Amino acid sequence: MNTSKYINLKAGSVLDVGCNRGWLLGKYFKFSSAVKLYGVDMDSIAIAESKKNFPFANFSVCSADSLKFDDNYFDQVFMLEVLEHIPEPQRSKSIEKIRTSLRIGGEFILTVPHDGLFVFMDPNNFRIRFESLYKFFSHDSERTKAYSEADKPIIWHHHFKTDELLSYFNSDWEVIEIQYGGLLLFPMVDFLHGALKRLSLWRGFISKSFLFLAEWDYNINYGKASYGVMIVFRRLK
Repeated sequence: MNTSKYINLKAGSVLDVGCNRGWLLGKYFKFSSAVKLYGVDMDSIAIAESKKNFPFANFSVCSADSLKFDDNYFDQVFMLEVLEHIPEPQRSKSIEKIRTSLRIGGEFILTVPHDGLFVFMDPNNFRIRFESLYKFFSHDSERTKAYSEADKPIIWHHHFKTDELLSYFNSDWEVIEIQYGGLLLFPMVDFLHGALKRLSLWRGFISKSFLFLAEWDYNINYGKASYGVMIVFRRLK
């Protein structure tokens, strides 16, 4: 799956929902400094770091279901690996908030975990299945703290079937493209990231090598067996 292909140099304004530490907007800025860039995340620590590293963008602490932007403002909205963290009752509201913030004809680029062959490998669900073991091996204290500060529950990391995901979108949307990607290496690297970071080994050649493998795997289409899915929508009304 290649989200970078949707970096639109002609876009006037772009929003990244669940921007984490702002890497996507930093990549966007390298291609065009004229685009107005916005990022929101409920993690105050990540937003503070984003503001420091990418001062050219506008960052704020906000959840997806509480967006406060003008209607029809953005040319593009990205939501990468975020919807699965939102409790099911709030997903439709989050998507509606994005729809009204996006101009008619604008693009919504969405990626989520897919209900593929290795769904059981998702390390994010180890925190629920094996909480003590997860705390021992992983290093996600900042993200866990963010959920606590925002009074948001840590929920099961949901993997979507394609039809299930599409059911959240009505006739106000048009599907432009569906891509699948990732199989086994991607979730393995995700798990190793937490363990190696805890051991202070996630740096230099080691981190770059594992990230290269994860990206390589993520860019291969394994069809319905894939670990991830990307759907690109266009707002019609």
